[in-house]
Amino acid sequence: MPRLKICAIAVAFACFLGNGATSYSAERVYVGILTGKCSVLIASARDFSNICEGKLLNSGHANGRVGFYFFISYKAVLTISGEDLPNPSADTDETRVDMILLNLGIEGVPPSRTKAFGRCRYENPFQGVPAKVRCNGTMEDGSPYEAQFLSDGSEPRMLSDLELADLPPTVLEALKPGLAGDPKLEGQK
Repeated sequence: MPRLKICAIAVAFACFLGNGATSYSAERVYVGILTGKCSVLIASARDFSNICEGKLLNSGHANGRVGFYFFISYKAVLTISGEDLPNPSADTDETRVDMILLNLGIEGVPPSRTKAFGRCRYENPFQGVPAKVRCNGTMEDGSPYEAQFLSDGSEPRMLSDLELADLPPTVLEALKPGLAGDPKLEGQK
């Protein structure tokens, strides 16, 4: 039996093909949401841990980009983005982080985009037990970032394009590959 490749799925969210309903759907491979507990969320010299919500959105793109979307409130989202790396084991995966975006969801205030260095390591959430997601490293200015999320053991729910349309605009903007940090796609939003 071949070893399970978590399919470059950051939090191991099975592959999902969009149906083209949005302009960036062809670039997106999957979008899934995991429920559980966000215990640590620190970035941009701010500690968001006490207001981080118990859901984590994860996306993968055809260009190999992976994004983790931590909900700070209904409108505010902190995204940790990077490139998929080879799996360290059959039930874990890693992403090399190269960007953090903070979108406060305030009209007229653009998201802050900061280069970052580090990794996210995540476990397979399809095992029926709580799965860990942990990201850490440094931002361009040398300040640390850290995120820790523990799922509740339920499987991730893959989102359809109709469900994506109901997400806050801050998340929809961040799902576009150009905003997910791929330097080759900058300006092609």
